[in-house]
Amino acid sequence: LQYEKILKLTSDAKLESGDVKATIAVLGFILSSAAKHNVDSESLSSELQQLGLPKEHAGGLCRSYEEKQSSLQDSLRACSLRRECGVGRARWRVVPVLRGEAELPPGQPQGLQPET
Repeated sequence: LQYEKILKLTSDAKLESGDVKATIAVLGFILSSAAKHNVDSESLSSELQQLGLPKEHAGGLCRSYEEKQSSLQDSLRACSLRRECGVGRARWRVVPVLRGEAELPPGQPQGLQPET
């Protein structure tokens, strides 16, 4: 992200540094959430206008969003927790533990053991 370039582009709006950072964060959240939920650009434009963004600004954002939507979705998939940590590959089984049986080793959740 070219923060200096963004500051230069927003200088005529007389936004402070914190306001620019907040705007970038909000736009990032909105666009990534739209891509995550596969929102089409027309619906996104309508929602942005309902939030108070002028139609011209919403249209410009949505044109960029439409051009980059698939690459944004690919990027979000690559960074997703499910994919990175391999949760889908973890195999666990429930082991019934009866009263009076030996305790499981420390750090081992009671009633859960990794499959071997």
